[in-house]
Amino acid sequence: MTVLDVAHKTIEVTGSESVVRHVEPMQDDPRRRRPDIGLAREFLGWQPTVPLDEGLRSFARELAG
Repeated sequence: MTVLDVAHKTIEVTGSESVVRHVEPMQDDPRRRRPDIGLAREFLGWQPTVPLDEGLRSFARELAG
């Protein structure tokens, strides 16, 4: 899942009318991001237990107060 996928999913599950806007990257911005929880899984025995949609909804409720 890409960062763009997460942005679109966040808009979807929160019912936001936000629009994803693409802008020029900062000079020192990595050209490609590849988040990977493999190290957390390997060394800490951690892995996500909440589905993404559920976690995003819960986070949005917390922010709304």
